[in-house]
Amino acid sequence: MNTSHELSNTEKSKSTANRVLALAKKTSAEIAVLATLATGLGACGSETTGKEEAPSSEEQITQIISDYNTNPEEHPLREGTEITEVDIEKGDSSIIAANRELNRRIESGEFPADDWQHAYNIIHATSENAENSREGQYGKVILQPGDHLDLIIGDIDGDGKHEVAIAGSKPGDTN
Repeated sequence: MNTSHELSNTEKSKSTANRVLALAKKTSAEIAVLATLATGLGACGSETTGKEEAPSSEEQITQIISDYNTNPEEHPLREGTEITEVDIEKGDSSIIAANRELNRRIESGEFPADDWQHAYNIIHATSENAENSREGQYGKVILQPGDHLDLIIGDIDGDGKHEVAIAGSKPGDTN
């Protein structure tokens, strides 16, 4: 019988298995070390910038309007901004009514024409305020002709650009 030969094959198999296992453990350890290093380098890389990404102008203004609507005494608007009221006409959305006021002011020279695109973006970013300011038990309010839209106009966030932001809406006269 070749039991010694069979035994040596078994020992060889165990030896090979042990080597593969040892290599796998070593490789796993190396992978873990590399992963840790990569994570550390990634963290170092993000720290080198030293800054978090600043919120966009739209996000800043949306927050300013929200704070103002919540508590105007504690969160007053910047000097030089004004609150104006425009009427919703038949077929208007809050965006259309706000754009009509923006265009009127640009044409009359009351608003810098260079800031129109920025103002337009802010109108869109704050348009939900028209409906949300009157949200009630049955959900958002649909604006009707004769309702009033409150706009805040001026350099709302202090970036040197003029904006038009929708602050909210009020129901029209019910008489």
